[in-house]
Amino acid sequence: MERWQDTRVLVGVSGGADSIALLHALCELHPHPPESVFAIHVNHQWRGAESVGDAEFVADTCERLSVGLSVINATDYPDLSADQSEQAAREIRYRAFADTACHLGARFVVTAHTSDDQVETVMDRILRGTGVLGLSGIPRTREIAHGIVMIRPMLSFSRQQVGTFVSESGIEYRHDHSNEDMKYMRNRIRRELLPLIQRDYQSDAPSAILRLSSLATDLNEWVSEQITELWESVVIKDDSADVILDTAAFNDLAVFVKGQLLISIWENQRWPRRDMGREQWQRLIDLCLSESGTDEFSGAICAKKHDGRLSLTRRVE
Repeated sequence: MERWQDTRVLVGVSGGADSIALLHALCELHPHPPESVFAIHVNHQWRGAESVGDAEFVADTCERLSVGLSVINATDYPDLSADQSEQAAREIRYRAFADTACHLGARFVVTAHTSDDQVETVMDRILRGTGVLGLSGIPRTREIAHGIVMIRPMLSFSRQQVGTFVSESGIEYRHDHSNEDMKYMRNRIRRELLPLIQRDYQSDAPSAILRLSSLATDLNEWVSEQITELWESVVIKDDSADVILDTAAFNDLAVFVKGQLLISIWENQRWPRRDMGREQWQRLIDLCLSESGTDEFSGAICAKKHDGRLSLTRRVE
């Protein structure tokens, strides 16, 4: 982690053991934390006084470490805050991270995801019916806005290793009781499903899942290279206004590659993929095969097939 010594970073801090450990580690690596390390705490306001206590604890910790802090309330994003789901909360955090990093001039956002988070993510995706590439789980790096990259330097460490570090270092942290709430899928996976699998089926299941994730990541990288090579032959126009595909060239691709190309277009345009599942992607592929037609997708994305081309435009609401 010595590479972080001369890098300005924004670190996501919930107050839990993982993020507090990461904050302390980054401060140790940086000779001048006030100039190079900034923290952000997103208060989802789901747990009343406990949420307030988390924010106060993070503020006190940052003050002791001489680290600047931005506290963001979920209500600052009213289009998402009414939805108290794990996915909506994740989208709020990413938007808050990107907005704050842009304001501070930090190119990197650092989060404390561990190998346990990776295992739980892959299991969650399997149960929800992910595609092959979804098995790669949490990427080590991800661009969340133009020029701003999220990095997860702790993916090689387990939650137990982090717990040992904070215990031996005498570092205080907060316990999030919502992690015990079994209405959330991730908690049921962590507290029920994985222990059951390890006890009755495969004691080393987490390691097997991590190996599967690594293989899927290698496949993802190869597919990305193929999509880059195909882009110029399929995508006729690609700008902030719309995207136009040559459907003859698109229809010649394998079904799997078609889907990945469409996903790449959505990511490149930063269009919302929240409600884009297998059925929606297949509708787009079918539209390309038709003589003509129109369709609309979540995020106000309008698709029109005409004259051997597919036009994708985001309608201004």
